[in-house]
Amino acid sequence: MKKSFLTILILILAFTLNFGQKLLSEYNFANFLFLEKEYTFAAQEYERLYFTNPDSIEYFKMWMRSTRLANNSSKILDRLKLTSAAPTLIQWEYCKAAIQSNKNELAYIIIKAHNLSNVLLDKEPKFAQMKFGIDLMSHYKNTDPVNSENHIFQAEIDEYRLMKTKSIVLSGISSAIIPGSGRVYVGEYTNAILSLIFIAGSAYQSNARFKKNGIKSVSGWIYGGISFGFYIGNIYGSIKSTKAYNKRNKNKIDDKVKQRILAL
Repeated sequence: MKKSFLTILILILAFTLNFGQKLLSEYNFANFLFLEKEYTFAAQEYERLYFTNPDSIEYFKMWMRSTRLANNSSKILDRLKLTSAAPTLIQWEYCKAAIQSNKNELAYIIIKAHNLSNVLLDKEPKFAQMKFGIDLMSHYKNTDPVNSENHIFQAEIDEYRLMKTKSIVLSGISSAIIPGSGRVYVGEYTNAILSLIFIAGSAYQSNARFKKNGIKSVSGWIYGGISFGFYIGNIYGSIKSTKAYNKRNKNKIDDKVKQRILAL
């Protein structure tokens, strides 16, 4: 009986050692893939490791990081519903995944709600920097000046302040006076020329038919309606292009802020 028990114990120990060595070998392989920037394959390995050892925060954290670096952050957000009991490292990776997926509000909610009180923010400067970055993207016009020239977001703060924006009102009014000029205002020269040609061409056709057949000319009214439609579309398009121009300029700086956050 004792001999059988000893044999079973030896077998269990041998299996445990073999299993532990196997996990270590697979973990090293996953780390190798990660260091080689094969993030998709690394994520698969970390996920398999986590499946065999669901209590390992390290495996899960590395799965999240690899998945995010493989530009698949949506998979993290779809799979994981964060709770207040989640470890800080998991919350950190989740916040980064949310920011990479352009869900800044979700990251902000997590920072404010999931164990990341003001006390923790003071102890964890990276979370404080992430919170500042999200605030900066949302309220860039009202950002208070920072005292340190070495502030992590100093370059982006300066860019936001110097960012040139175009007036939507000016764009609309100029296009109403001279069709296409609103598009010129934002650098869309091809669209400006096309707008002017379509409006002038249809207006010319309408005027020619009214001169030939009088006010009752059906084709004159048709071309006049087409010209008026192009004219209204020219104003609307100019306003829309101006909004898009301003948004593109802001998005360029937002992307720099995001990259700084993701590099933390």
